[in-house]
Parts: sequence; structure tokens; C-alpha cells
Amino acid sequence: MPQSQHRVDAVPGDRHVRVEIGGRVVAETDHPVVVTETGLPARFYVPVEDVDFTFLEPTGLSTHCPFKGDARYWSFVDRDTGETRANAVWATRSRWRASP
Repeated sequence: MPQSQHRVDAVPGDRHVRVEIGGRVVAETDHPVVVTETGLPARFYVPVEDVDFTFLEPTGLSTHCPFKGDARYWSFVDRDTGETRANAVWATRSRWRASP
């Protein structure tokens, strides 16, 4: 698909969003941003201030999307249970600006 036909839209969400990995809450918000992108299902983005980094460790992985910009990744690590999930969480370096 040509880039000119690809869309990424962000709008303020009004749903409560809770993210759990391995039974641990890693994010919870009442202020998600709903992101829709051509060819993909809608996704909820969580403001960084609503993320609990207790079980998240930064990785060396970074990626680039021509529509969303650069992203960096964190792995989920639960030292109590030994469970790990590599690159389970990602974030763009710039904040999404939701368009009302």
C-alpha cells in the first residue's frame, strides 16, 4: 500500500484499561489513547505516567516506523516467579497527541 493511503489516527479513549503480564499489573489508566492504523485493529496506548516499571527492564531493541517514529522496548521480568517475556512492552519516544 502506498504511504499516501496509510493512516494512523489517535483519539482520546474513555475506557478503563488494565494491562497484566504474568498476573502482575504493569499499567492501568482511565486515559488511554485509541490508535487506529490502516490494516490493523484498534489499540490502546497507555500514558507513561500510568505504567508501573517495577517488572520492566529496558532492552537494547529499538525499531523505526515511518508513521509512528522510533520505539524502544522493555522486557517483563518477575524475579519472584522467574517468568520473563522478552520485549513485551514498547513505547515511541514522542508522546501521542490525541485528536479530539
